Amino acid sequence: MKAFFKGAVRAGCRPVALCVVGLMALSGCRTYDQQVSDIRSAYHAGRYTQAADLAAKRVEGERGGRDELIWTLEAATLMKSAGRLEESSRAFESANRIYEDYAQQAKVKIGSESLALLTNPAKLPYTGRAYDGIMISVYQALEAMQKGDRDAARVYINRSYERQQEAVADHAAKIEKESERIKGDANVSRTMQAPAFSAAVSSLDSSVEGLGAYADYVNPFAVYLDGMYHWNAGVDQSDLQRAQKCFERVLAFAPDNPYVREDFERAGKAAAPGQGEPVCYVLFETGAAPSRDAVRIDIPIIVARVSYVGISFPKLKMHDAYVKSLTVEADGGRRQTCRVASMDAVVTKDFQNELPSIIAHATASAVAKAVAAYAINTAAKKSGGEGVQLLSQLATAGYQLVMNVADTRTWNTLPKEFQICKLPIPASRRIALTSPESGWRQELTLNEGRVVVVWAKAVDQPNQMTVTQFTLK
Repeated sequence: MKAFFKGAVRAGCRPVALCVVGLMALSGCRTYDQQVSDIRSAYHAGRYTQAADLAAKRVEGERGGRDELIWTLEAATLMKSAGRLEESSRAFESANRIYEDYAQQAKVKIGSESLALLTNPAKLPYTGRAYDGIMISVYQALEAMQKGDRDAARVYINRSYERQQEAVADHAAKIEKESERIKGDANVSRTMQAPAFSAAVSSLDSSVEGLGAYADYVNPFAVYLDGMYHWNAGVDQSDLQRAQKCFERVLAFAPDNPYVREDFERAGKAAAPGQGEPVCYVLFETGAAPSRDAVRIDIPIIVARVSYVGISFPKLKMHDAYVKSLTVEADGGRRQTCRVASMDAVVTKDFQNELPSIIAHATASAVAKAVAAYAINTAAKKSGGEGVQLLSQLATAGYQLVMNVADTRTWNTLPKEFQICKLPIPASRRIALTSPESGWRQELTLNEGRVVVVWAKAVDQPNQMTVTQFTLK
């Protein structure tokens, strides 16, 4: 091979040879899943401060870059997990600004996407997914409540609701646009209609065992937080009605959750928000949301003839190690936290909605690259010279190798589940959070107030638990 490149350079093909060498070097670039592995390892081990510091360094290295949003999201949740509230608040505000900027650009963007088809999707800016925007608002609302700023919390909760509504319309517009593009390219259309193609990509779909599908872009925890806020911190009849509606919606996704049902029934009988005895809510964030792996699938690409091309696609990877629940002890009684939302289901639903576009874009990209490679190699063949032809073939093959990388970027530090527990505040204001199976236990004296919220978080083990609390009312 070394002698081949020397001969090619002597033949006047230095630019092509250097291009090939550069492409081979680039082919070693790591995917996001690989880049985030050290942060994810520290996070899963409960070393939140270390993970937050690593993520913060990534953010600094990506200022203004294509991956600034995804690293800012990781840093924000890790700082929150480490108890660095001021830093996490700034990070979430930065993430929200970047997310909004991309959203506005998408609404006014005009022009061809031909360049995007010829590049690696992981090299395009990470603009955020629908559930990213919703969860940014959820975390901002919680942090505003923790600071005692109920007006700001209301703004963030309203934004979360609006983003859930907007996502449905945005998705419909995206699907329509993708369908028009497929119809406009005969090669792509023929490829995707081939039976062998459908069989090849069928394995990419994901499902969550034992969980019913959520409605498009609905995050039940965001809806529950909406209801909890308007029920306990509301000021008028419209707030009460909103709380009732939120609890009713959450019951459709968590019909066996006794705490949601109790809230729904109490709100239905009340004449105004916030009526009833002093209460403590325990909100428990446990486990890790799905990450994305890259999987290579051979699919038929139909240009001049049928040839099978290996294309890298993203595939969800579930993380099944998590703290299953917490026991809350008070006045000699015990209650268990119950799931109110599965982020596995939220992320999976979003992925299933996104998958047709992922497949269509990857296929269109593969076809575009195949057509470009065919044209380049044909031109090189006509120009004569065996060295030029071989280098052309090697260069186009190397280019397709480098560009054939799945986009595995996803918010890794979201939880697997949100769970809740609700109990009357005991006269002693003393409660204990326990995990009987592991022997972990933490006693708390609740803050003063009629409505106190305890926020607990762990990933794999109870001894990784961080616990904070705030007064909502």
